[in-house]
Amino acid sequence: MWRIEHLLVCTLVLGALSCGGDGSTGPDPVASVTISVVGDTVLLPTQRTLLVAAPEDSHGRVLTGRTIEWSSSNPSVATIAQTGWVTAVGPGDVLLAAASEGKAATTHLLVRPVPVASVSITVQGDTVIDDGTTRRLTATALDSVGDTLVGRTFTWSSSDNAVATVTNYGLVRGVWTGSVRISATTESRSATVGLRVVPRPVASVTAPAGEFDALYPQDSLALRVTLQAANGDTLDPSHRPVTWNSSNRAVATVDTAGMVTGVGSGLVTISATREGHTGSANLAVLPAPTPNWAAATDWVTFQGNAERTGHVAATADPRAFRARWTRVVVPGAPLSPAVTSNGRVFVATETYFGTQVLVGLDAATGQSLWTQNFGPINGVHQPAVGNGRVYVTTSGQGDSFLYAFDAGTGSRAFRSPYGNQWERYYAPIVTPDAVYLAGGYYGGMYRFDAITGQSVWFFQTNQYDMWTPALRDTVVYTYTGSYSPKVTANSASSGVALYAIPDSSFNWNGWSMNTAPVLGATNDILATQSNRLVVFDLATRSVRWERNDQFKGMVSVAGSALYVVNGDRVEARSETDGTLLWDWEVPAGAGTPGGTLALTDNLLFVSTDSRTFGLDLQGRTAVWSHPAGGKLSISSQGILYIAQANGTLRAIALQ
Repeated sequence: MWRIEHLLVCTLVLGALSCGGDGSTGPDPVASVTISVVGDTVLLPTQRTLLVAAPEDSHGRVLTGRTIEWSSSNPSVATIAQTGWVTAVGPGDVLLAAASEGKAATTHLLVRPVPVASVSITVQGDTVIDDGTTRRLTATALDSVGDTLVGRTFTWSSSDNAVATVTNYGLVRGVWTGSVRISATTESRSATVGLRVVPRPVASVTAPAGEFDALYPQDSLALRVTLQAANGDTLDPSHRPVTWNSSNRAVATVDTAGMVTGVGSGLVTISATREGHTGSANLAVLPAPTPNWAAATDWVTFQGNAERTGHVAATADPRAFRARWTRVVVPGAPLSPAVTSNGRVFVATETYFGTQVLVGLDAATGQSLWTQNFGPINGVHQPAVGNGRVYVTTSGQGDSFLYAFDAGTGSRAFRSPYGNQWERYYAPIVTPDAVYLAGGYYGGMYRFDAITGQSVWFFQTNQYDMWTPALRDTVVYTYTGSYSPKVTANSASSGVALYAIPDSSFNWNGWSMNTAPVLGATNDILATQSNRLVVFDLATRSVRWERNDQFKGMVSVAGSALYVVNGDRVEARSETDGTLLWDWEVPAGAGTPGGTLALTDNLLFVSTDSRTFGLDLQGRTAVWSHPAGGKLSISSQGILYIAQANGTLRAIALQ
């Protein structure tokens, strides 16, 4: 009996030890975990649900007495306690995980935002808005119990944009008188507020001229009107039509849109009136010019001619001006002033090393006729034209030559070396038998034979670059500074020095003169130098007069008047004594005038970086403009060339 009981016990024990199926004596391991949700898987913030985790063995049997560890992938969306209770926190998706003995399971839970039950709008200020002013509106989303909901995006709309507009941020701007309803919508819930726009009274009217304050008969000029409220705000004129009036309809008329049309020469006042307030603009209708190009000569060198006057003997009518063509010569490469001859135009690049080319173009079309590429040398300088050839100097160690090319084909006629120590110069003077140019290893001036290219003579001057001589009759003139600043007069045929005029007020500001002598009409030489305007009397061989201010660039001269840039103004002065005759200021926003001027008998052309203006010399004001600026020149065919710093050459037909 004892043996049977003992065997039964052993059998039970062995059976118990073998119940895991692997002969082990420990509890069954966790093979997987399953999660059950007791409640909803979509919650609102603060709501709760219960998760239950069940560890299972490899046969899918639930195991008891095992430890479960709970975790949330994003506690800002939902948290979970170790009891399995989940609490929703904020909108979003979250994964909740249960792990036991290295095995885990996850379940997905979505927390939705609290739905918007209603929207309210708060007006920051009065519900009556002046036109042209703004009012801030604030929209608030509310839940079903009236609590504020945050993080909601609103769509704003106006019932009538002609009365008021509203931005995506609730900023309302009054447009014109009337009533309007402004709405804010989110999650299909919206609110609306009513506003009323009232017009502000006009306190002042100004009617300034447009870009110009002068015109010609049959020419038109648009005037702008500015209306202001009492606080100085500008009012929208489109809703407040003004009444226009001309003081003299025989001089100029004006239509209901402020477009003035010249009738006959004279002065006229154009006025605009609104709500008892009037503004006016004084205009001049100038005598119509009679075009005349019979005596015009080509612009063949720097400042047009050997005397460097910048003047072409012609009368032009701005009413006929029109853009003719535009040509990109070398993209991004500044261009030299263009020179012209026999229906052709020539221009060179002005770069430091890099692209160095001389180009011949057809003056009528802008089409390229030929190109000379000098390679990546130090520089190719401004060209000059004469004798059916184009003359140009180059610079650089071993690359300093005077070239002559056939103007029609671009074939080389000669190449002659000259002294140069990396200096750059303005264009030479070309006569039927000679070429006069700045040069020299330590400064100087040359004469070369224009046909053969042989050097004829050399004269030592002070060492500077960015200058060129001037020529009248049989005398060639230079103006350089340094240790003995002076004007020199030399025999054009022999180079022998005839006399010198000292410049005791010379202000050294570097080794570039940035000017050339200009031969005036009263036996003198005119020049700018380090903010000075100075005139040398060739008869008395002394400084006749000088002015110190902000003078720059080249002087242009015709008759007994000279024209020069002074700061942001262009001045006309008496050549005899320097008396200011009149001045003109570049319109605001148009830039600062450069040193380039071009002159006809009735017009002065002035350039900035962005615009070119034509000034009537009689009216002393601008009568034309073009939206590009650069270095100017005028051909005998009546074409204004604008050589731009971006490599573009523009041709404007002046007749």
